[in-house]
Amino acid sequence: MYLELFKLHELPFRLSPDPQFLYLSKQHARAKAYMESTIWFADGFVVITGEIGAGKTTLIETFLRELQSDLVIAQINQTQLSPTAFLQTILVQFGFSPYNMKKPEVLSTLNQFLVEQHVNGRRVLLIIDEAGYLPLNRHDANLVFQIIARRYEKGSVIITSNKTFGEWGQVFTDDVLATALLDRFLHHCDVITINGPSWRMKDKNLTTDTSQPMP
Repeated sequence: MYLELFKLHELPFRLSPDPQFLYLSKQHARAKAYMESTIWFADGFVVITGEIGAGKTTLIETFLRELQSDLVIAQINQTQLSPTAFLQTILVQFGFSPYNMKKPEVLSTLNQFLVEQHVNGRRVLLIIDEAGYLPLNRHDANLVFQIIARRYEKGSVIITSNKTFGEWGQVFTDDVLATALLDRFLHHCDVITINGPSWRMKDKNLTTDTSQPMP
């Protein structure tokens, strides 16, 4: 109905944001510029924080659409996996079939792959979207730390999170581990915060009338 009546080429009012029609606020444009800098600086670290629904994932999807094809990219959208499954997911993104590998073999394969790419002059980008959406147990948190530590000053990493750095101790359930990770981030990292409410919820009326009894 909308297409014919208003002579549109795309259906309007979709529930999911479409990166094709992204409007960049000053904060989003700045975040995207820093994300693009990770391509030119092979050891770039960028952390983008903001509320759930602030546009972080849509920004990443827009960024990925514009990347050159010679980049090697792994994008992880779900950090609530077992340690081995998390590593396997990264390897799958790099073109491996690691499902029968155990954790030591997965780690060895990932390290060898990253070293080979570095030696051959290929740029590798690791994207972890919505890190800290749910708290990690100590074992999983230590795994994330190991991955970031190995990438520290050796490759490009983009992380988005709905948690501020002050809340990362809760996410990692270990203040010492969180401090060690933040030490690497803040030493060699660009941090951008996208302020504002969720785009998905901005037109929703979430107030509840408490004067009436529950049915």
